[in-house]
Amino acid sequence: MNVLAQREFEDLVIGSDEVGRVLGKIRREKRTGYLKVEFHNLHFLLFFENGVSTYGFRMMEDQLFSYSCLPDMLPMLNEGHMVFFDTHPGVLQALLDKKYGERIYGDLYTSFTNAEKFFAMLKQKTLTGCVEIDLPSAHCFILLEKGDPVQVLCSEGEEKKGEPTSLGCVLKKMLTENGVIRVFERRNPPTVLCPDLEEVFVWSDPRRLKLEFAYGQLGKEFEELLDQEMTVSQILNTLHVDFEEIADMYTYLSAKGYIASRKDVS
Repeated sequence: MNVLAQREFEDLVIGSDEVGRVLGKIRREKRTGYLKVEFHNLHFLLFFENGVSTYGFRMMEDQLFSYSCLPDMLPMLNEGHMVFFDTHPGVLQALLDKKYGERIYGDLYTSFTNAEKFFAMLKQKTLTGCVEIDLPSAHCFILLEKGDPVQVLCSEGEEKKGEPTSLGCVLKKMLTENGVIRVFERRNPPTVLCPDLEEVFVWSDPRRLKLEFAYGQLGKEFEELLDQEMTVSQILNTLHVDFEEIADMYTYLSAKGYIASRKDVS
């Protein structure tokens, strides 16, 4: 996910002195961007705003899954590799809108959409959030506050930092290029009550649901861990995600009687 960002500080090996130097430089220079981390078959993103780490995510199938422990876990990913991508604060906000926001309207196509009327409608609805426009020549994020565009960022080509532009310039591109429009209405990160971290989740039904069909790679990994009689804490540490990311699976399986929980007595 190298979107609207300029690659810097490449080929950093976690555990080396160079990593500490780079992280210190990010803090001192109050950089904004994200670290892309690879550790074995795991991929993570760690957001930085004004030199301070803010949000951590595990990345699977081009989706972000919240992992608030990432800043603390980073030094333990010994010999993993990471790269820093410099970007605008608006790009990070757009990624947060995509992660936590409500997707509305589905995929819209520029060839069938009157762009000016569309943005006039969003203004009338006082929408706050992000409009993503994916064109052959550019990738754009338009941040809206109560329907008004407050930041328009576009990048031409991969791994290039998005540059501020005007909505008018984007509308002109949309007239001549076939692309996709996606709209995300802003939502705050969800607050989910977590069960006792020392509870053990186990299958209570001989049937095993194939969670991968509905929940992708994360569902597949969670399903496999249910056979290992692990605590909630151990499951989250193994999956490298926050509980909110498995809450839907846990709630469904519990309500249907497929899994049960018990106190860890070991």
